Amino acid sequence: MIQYKTFLISCLCILTAFVLVKMIPSGQNVEVIEKNLDKLPYRIGNYIGMDMKMEDGVVKELDTDVYIFRRYVKEQDEEITLYIGYYGTRKGGRTGHNPNACYPGGGWAIIDESRAKVPVLFDGKDRMITVNLLKVKKGNITQLVCHWYQSSGDKVLSSGIGQNLQRFKTKILYNRDDGAFIRVSAPVTQSLSYSKNRLDSFIKKLYPLIVKYWPEENEI
Repeated sequence: MIQYKTFLISCLCILTAFVLVKMIPSGQNVEVIEKNLDKLPYRIGNYIGMDMKMEDGVVKELDTDVYIFRRYVKEQDEEITLYIGYYGTRKGGRTGHNPNACYPGGGWAIIDESRAKVPVLFDGKDRMITVNLLKVKKGNITQLVCHWYQSSGDKVLSSGIGQNLQRFKTKILYNRDDGAFIRVSAPVTQSLSYSKNRLDSFIKKLYPLIVKYWPEENEI
């Protein structure tokens, strides 16, 4: 009897998943009509940004709908590097690239990996987002890296699984599952806590800008 009930439950789960998949629109008729992110301000707080050149092969491999790759510099030569790669609904909303693979592939050793809370402002209110935090090293250079996925404009997700669940939800409800990968990094020139505070301060100002300049999509 128990095996029969287990079989029925399994069949019900498979049938439910099949129905949900059939309900989800393909998204092939949804296109990005306004990139917007390419208008992200070059001044964020006391930092002034400048575009960085990315190799053509890397751009092709990443295959984004729009990307930002900038170095933001403050007085005393303090700098923060920002990368945002946005993928519209047609491209499935996320990149297949992961810093845990890309950094070692570029010769960086991952010294430490954790999750961190970062305070941000949204609609005039304080909120906390959870990001991934990496400490990486290459030669005598050490960097602190914060990265996360973002969907539906303001939804911050620290894992690809979380983003997939969010995309599944928005695809059913709105026929949209676009998303972005965001990476913010800074060299460790003093202490880890000093670099982390710098990143936190920058992200606090960056987050509402990403929401404000989130790309627009429409059905064609």
